This record gives sequence, C-alpha cells and structure tokens, in this order.
Amino acid sequence: MSLEHHFSPEIAKIYGVDIAIFLHNIAYWVQKNLANDLHFHEKRYWTYNTLDAFTIIFPYWSRRQIERIINNSLKKGILLKGNFNKTKYDRKGWYALTDMSHKLLNIPISRNGEMEITKRGNGNHQTVTPIADNKPDIKTHKKSFYEKSNKKKHEFADKMQNVKTETKSTVKEIDEDNPIYDIHAKDWHERLDKKRAIIEEMGLNLQPDQISLAKLIKIQANPKLFNKEQSHGRETAEQRRPAFDGGTKGNGLQKAQNYLPH
Repeated sequence: MSLEHHFSPEIAKIYGVDIAIFLHNIAYWVQKNLANDLHFHEKRYWTYNTLDAFTIIFPYWSRRQIERIINNSLKKGILLKGNFNKTKYDRKGWYALTDMSHKLLNIPISRNGEMEITKRGNGNHQTVTPIADNKPDIKTHKKSFYEKSNKKKHEFADKMQNVKTETKSTVKEIDEDNPIYDIHAKDWHERLDKKRAIIEEMGLNLQPDQISLAKLIKIQANPKLFNKEQSHGRETAEQRRPAFDGGTKGNGLQKAQNYLPH
C-alpha cells in the first residue's frame, strides 16, 4: 500500500514544507484520538510514536532529520512533547498540538469543541484552572454530543480533502529540479530508488533528499556538473578561507556562497 502525505500550504509558507508535513500527521492522530476519547492528558489529546516508527512513516527523512524537524517545531511553539509512558524503558515520544496549532488547523482542543487556552499550550507545563460550571447531565446530552462529534468528523474529512487538493496544485508549481518535487510525485518511491542507484553507481557524496532525480540524470550525462554538489557538506578550511581573508580575486563571500546547494 502506497503512502500519501499531505500538508497545509499556509503552514508550509510560515514554517516550511517539512514541518507542515510532520504537523499534518500529528494533527490527524490527535483528531482521531479526540473523536475516540483516547490519550487525554493535561487537558488535551496526544499521540505517540518512536523515532524508528517515524522513519518508516516518512521514508524520505533520516532519523536525524526527523529529530531536527521535531526540535524546530518545539522551538517555534507549534508542537508539544510529553512523557506519559508507564515504564521508564518505554522509548515512545508523546506529541500534541499547541493552542496556536489548534487555531491554525481549526481543530478543537477538547471534545466540547471549544478552543480552550492553557498555559501548557503556550509552552509552560502548568494548566489553567477552568472556571467552575454546572456539570451537564450526561444522559441528556449524550445524543447531541455524538451528533456534534460526527459532524466534526465530516468537517475534518472535508478540510483534509481541500488540503489535498491545494497540495496537488502547489506541487505542480514546484520546479522539477527541486528535491521537493520528487517527494510529492506519485511515483516518489520509484524516483527514490533511481536516485539511490545513480548516486551509488557514480559514487557521489550525496543523500537522495539533497538532490532531485532530474538534476541527477543531468549529472549522469555530464559528470562535470557535479563539481559544486560535490563540495556540499564537506568544505575544508582552505575552501572556506576566501570568505574571510578578502581574497585576491573577486568577492570572497560570493566564492563561499558558490558551495551552497542550488
């Protein structure tokens, strides 16, 4: 069964495509746990997974890349990380959306559908004591609760369908030389295998996610095109020096920038 990964173009504009894809996955499971009333801790719904499991869900990311995406999401205040494991040997990480993410994705924090604001959701570990209210009669409101829950399930499904449509139109606008093009192509798995084969055949010092298949095919036809890509990620002190000693010819900073991936 092929995997399909989606993201919100609006979130991608603000935080980047990687975070948008990862956040969409977390949002999907948080919404599912909310509907089934599972994993409710500190006044919000959580989902859990291990880093090894994430590398299977996102085969185009390495373990280190996933750790970086999670850390960046935490720093930007759009993701929460907790530990609700029953044993200290359990390596699962628990993740939840912050209040900001709930607003961006239009997902309620609690099952009553309200966008409650908590200190935990704003980056702290304490929760706000809610204002006292009369406890509703569960039997009386049982029918209306399930009707509201089903309605929100359909609304969320419609929203995700719209995001999928928007994502397809966004991907069409991406240049074929951009590695992101390969990630969202329908034949992304075949493209990944082809990239790995070319990189191994030519002995290139690259990861498949660093270069597009289109550019690799060009390099395969003309290996001289690899001069700049070969320098990516392993500059020596001598290579970096023109950026700082002023250089004798040309602009040293411009020379250093030539080593960056295109």
